[in-house]
Amino acid sequence: MNPLPIDPREKVCRHIDALFGTGVSDALPADMRYEFSRRTGRIKNFGIGDRLAGTFRTDGGIALTIAGAQYFFDNSKQFRENCVTPVQEAVPFVSEGRSLFCRHIDWCGSNIKVGSDVAVIDSTNVIAVGVAILPTALMKQCDAKDGVADGMIFDALGCDFDPEIVACKAGQDDACIAPQKIAAIREVSIHRHQATEALGRLRQDTEAQHSSPV
Repeated sequence: MNPLPIDPREKVCRHIDALFGTGVSDALPADMRYEFSRRTGRIKNFGIGDRLAGTFRTDGGIALTIAGAQYFFDNSKQFRENCVTPVQEAVPFVSEGRSLFCRHIDWCGSNIKVGSDVAVIDSTNVIAVGVAILPTALMKQCDAKDGVADGMIFDALGCDFDPEIVACKAGQDDACIAPQKIAAIREVSIHRHQATEALGRLRQDTEAQHSSPV
């Protein structure tokens, strides 16, 4: 089957800009190579030079390879807002394909959202690619609530992060949280706060009883 009428480079550029930020696609060379589906004619993946750079997902996303992420990291400053830097102790484990947890993140870019594809960098080298489960906004707003900005959210009750920030907008179903889940998160948060307040009152009453003269 013949490829779709749209210019393949234009299609890749549109997806790259939508996913990683407007203008990131400017770094792409003119002589990319493409592989098309024999059944649908759609682009399956694209390469830069002799290296596979990214594969299209069925949901319209693009799974970058390490080589593809490295190319964007080297040629687009804006792309770096889609990257995370782990602490040095975690680098060997992440390089082996293990998960990167919040407590092991030293820095994260501003364009990371729920479900975003991110590149994990060690200095100037991309060592892994993956999908984020927490947005940058949550980490920046609630990390230091316990008194230490260490990439760990211990004071969950003190976190006043509004989940509406990551709620799905009309027509969006990726890199966001569905409205019904937002409502559930708020409900749980309310109950946790109420339970904590009740526990605090109970402790105060108990201490008062023990300190009362007999």
